[in-house]
Amino acid sequence: MSASEENLNIKKPLARSTMLTSPFMFHTQIIVFFEAAMFIDLSVRKVVLSVVGIFSPLEQGASDGNWRWGSEEKTLENKQWSILRAWDVPWDWKVALYVMFPYLMRLKTVIKLSILYAFVSPYQPFPEDVFSYKWDQPFNLRNGWILWGSGGLLVASSSVLLFKTFISTSSSSQMQNEAESLVRLLPLVGASNISTASLIGILVFLAPLCEETLYRGFLMTSLTKWLPVHVSVIISAAVFTLAHQSPGKSVEIFIFGLVLGLVYAQTRNLLAPIIMHACWNLGVIFILMYFHSQGYDIQKYIL
Repeated sequence: MSASEENLNIKKPLARSTMLTSPFMFHTQIIVFFEAAMFIDLSVRKVVLSVVGIFSPLEQGASDGNWRWGSEEKTLENKQWSILRAWDVPWDWKVALYVMFPYLMRLKTVIKLSILYAFVSPYQPFPEDVFSYKWDQPFNLRNGWILWGSGGLLVASSSVLLFKTFISTSSSSQMQNEAESLVRLLPLVGASNISTASLIGILVFLAPLCEETLYRGFLMTSLTKWLPVHVSVIISAAVFTLAHQSPGKSVEIFIFGLVLGLVYAQTRNLLAPIIMHACWNLGVIFILMYFHSQGYDIQKYIL
């Protein structure tokens, strides 16, 4: 091998740079496929490309891919209480954008998580606190998943209750819309053991697992690579709210998303927001079952 060839070999990009490039080409094909399947017109594709174009200066301004908002101020000083410490995720902003785009297009959950796995799996092994499910020390004061999940549930419930009390005297139409959104679940409640079990299985197990893995485990942690943690919590809560498409419950869902993000930021354990989310959904089901069994007019008494 000549000296010039050796110099060319030295200048070859690192393997990590290759991994950052190939998933984008692969995912572009996936996006085009889903657009065709869902009859999304070319204008949507132009919007996505324009978004990429808008954000491209960020990448040009930070060739190492590690640009973040206020990076000169973000340190790991507070190691004991980790609620303000960013995650060191290995993927860049394009992976975060491409994974979240089809999720917001209302694809099926399995496809959503398959896309997530397909694009982050090349970055394994992950840092210890990325996609972490730790069962030990559930009542640890600093990061116990049961302790913080229970506390977060109490805070979220109290906050939502206060908000409902505040708007109950000024917005009866919003209360009506909120009640109507829950009425859609009534046919599944108490209709049969199978339907009730299916509802519980989806809302108490699958939904919390999938949604927390995506919104907190992936989206929020990805945002902390470039934004402060508190901003990332707010943005992930906003996306979480928009994805639920429930205008009558937007404020409550946003409050809940904020608390979920704060709990996860402190514990670094997805079990905490998952158990919190599961208990929340289970409480809604119990309320529906109670009113259904008592024969009450749910639009009059619920919420």
